[in-house]
Amino acid sequence: MTPPASDRARPLVVGVGHPGRRDDAVGLVAARAAGHRFGGRIRVLECPGDPVGLLDRWADEPAVYLLDASRSGSAPGTVRAIAIGTDADPVDGPATSTHGLSVAETIRLGRALHRLPAQLTLLAVEAGDVSPGEGLTPPVAGAVVRVVETLAVLLGPPDGARSAGGATSRA
Repeated sequence: MTPPASDRARPLVVGVGHPGRRDDAVGLVAARAAGHRFGGRIRVLECPGDPVGLLDRWADEPAVYLLDASRSGSAPGTVRAIAIGTDADPVDGPATSTHGLSVAETIRLGRALHRLPAQLTLLAVEAGDVSPGEGLTPPVAGAVVRVVETLAVLLGPPDGARSAGGATSRA
């Protein structure tokens, strides 16, 4: 289902994760926090299950910010912003995931099927504990603020904001 053109003018922020697997829920938590901070400047979509369903949802979007947990070996709470292109493959990911298909596999499939948005940025937070249970570990909970701040930089100033020393409207 393609949203109306007026909605598509606002970037889509997608939180991916499993709410019952501790740090794996960070994408969902960060997407909610972004929705509170940016209000009507963005649209928020939560994807608590298999991300393969995103292929149809994001294919015609001009800008998508995908928020998810990662397991790269970095310290828990590390935040990485990765611009996803249509031909390069900067996303490493395991063949298995707490999702049915991993985000990395979904991106690869989207690329192969020409179902990626015009601009896709992955904001990945290094998870520590993905065992069954609720609640983020302290380092990952602290990363939520950094994800939202990174998103603020990527989104740029709100429309109508002044730059170079002028007053800036708050989102």
